[in-house]
Amino acid sequence: MAHVDPELVAVLADLPDLGGLSDATLPAIRELLQGEAVPLGLDDGLLVEEVSIPSGEGHAIPGLLYTPQHGANSRAALLNIHGGGYVSGSMLREDADMRGVARAVGCTVLSVGYRHAPEHPFPAAHDDCHAAMLWLAAREGVDLQRLMLRGASAGGGLAMGLALRLHDEGRIALRLIQLIYPMLDDATADHPHNGRHVWTGPANAYGWGAYLRGVDRAAAPAYAVPTRAINLAGLPPVYIGTGAIDLFANEILAFAGRLIDAGVPTELHVWPGAYHGFNLVTTSAAAQALVSTSTAALHRALT
Repeated sequence: MAHVDPELVAVLADLPDLGGLSDATLPAIRELLQGEAVPLGLDDGLLVEEVSIPSGEGHAIPGLLYTPQHGANSRAALLNIHGGGYVSGSMLREDADMRGVARAVGCTVLSVGYRHAPEHPFPAAHDDCHAAMLWLAAREGVDLQRLMLRGASAGGGLAMGLALRLHDEGRIALRLIQLIYPMLDDATADHPHNGRHVWTGPANAYGWGAYLRGVDRAAAPAYAVPTRAINLAGLPPVYIGTGAIDLFANEILAFAGRLIDAGVPTELHVWPGAYHGFNLVTTSAAAQALVSTSTAALHRALT
């Protein structure tokens, strides 16, 4: 493990092992990644509420809404999309992070509980996130010109696919797209030394296979697989943070290069020795740098 950041080595045994992800193990993985119930109500100037978002398809989409009661950016809003390989995860697990963002930036944050594959393959999760963004944009007191989008892992892939759709529709001009080790390319497979921890090549193959179940992989749209986008010009600024030994490192670097070539303002951070989900080790320098740089990017987007 010489290539792993020393601060991140000791906790590896305590992190979820997702390498054996399959239809048979998925229920246990989902339970592991579900997270605990979060306290609701007013908490030191931050109102935390459960919300129900109409989907337009007959089902309700759950969400957690974080509303600062005062602050210079109180009319700005951020949609957060959780990770989980398109098949698991929960907005509950990102509660502490979103409370931190809402307080540090002073903006409203909506975390969306989208439907998971394989029971609900593309475009279910994508459509849920789109409905959540439209709901957030229509809220009283939210400035349509001060909307941002954030996602981690599969949530980053969903965020990028949603950003492409919003750009095509021309209804919402985002201030910032924030991608944390995003899952962007279904062609990414195993790697000689990256992706050895937490999220592996086999897990990645399962996640994409579940999300694109029933979809012609050769013709998968960019809203599902963002690396398939032909033209990235005209997108809003993008912040990307990843670890150098994340399975996604190469696909992220290649995509960042395409954004730069397309003239998209792009901020890219790569932390050496950091694996997928490294920010779970909140005491590490890499995790703290991710928080500080991503928070600074949100501030810049609003000022």
